Amino acid sequence: LIESLCNEYSIVKMCRWLKVSRSGYYKWRGRDPSYQETYRNALTQEVITTFEALKERYGAPKLTLELHGRSFSCSVNHVAKLMTGAGLRARNGKRYNHENLT
Repeated sequence: LIESLCNEYSIVKMCRWLKVSRSGYYKWRGRDPSYQETYRNALTQEVITTFEALKERYGAPKLTLELHGRSFSCSVNHVAKLMTGAGLRARNGKRYNHENLT
């Protein structure tokens, strides 16, 4: 919020309004990404590449098993949230129609 409005208001005023110390804001802005954030980004990239490699057919349960095989620790719900966030949706196969065999 502060970065998006820095052209309109001073950083000192916005920090005061949001009850955040100015030094804390600058410290947060210059910090390295956390382990959890880097792992989530790596997992998201792996979900996307695995999903595309499997021809966009696997949903979250099967994709989770594939990721476990590639030594990524994750749950089905977490993979489902990552897929939703990336806009990925599995394609269902067409059902077998036995009436068209004649």
